[in-house]
Amino acid sequence: MTDAFAVNLKRRIAVMDDDSVVHLETLLDASGDETEEAGDARSAVGQLADGSWIAIDLTQFETAAPN
Repeated sequence: MTDAFAVNLKRRIAVMDDDSVVHLETLLDASGDETEEAGDARSAVGQLADGSWIAIDLTQFETAAPN
């Protein structure tokens, strides 16, 4: 199983542990409702290259400011 290594919500991408990049199709807030606001997102859904879908728990990532 592939896991997310890093997430960029501004670009709506996740870099997976196998170095593939997944577009985050949907962001979900704490209530499970769709949101376009990155700051409100608590989870995300994206489609892997093999056509399967992955749910990513965004609360497992730390926020880092760009250099």
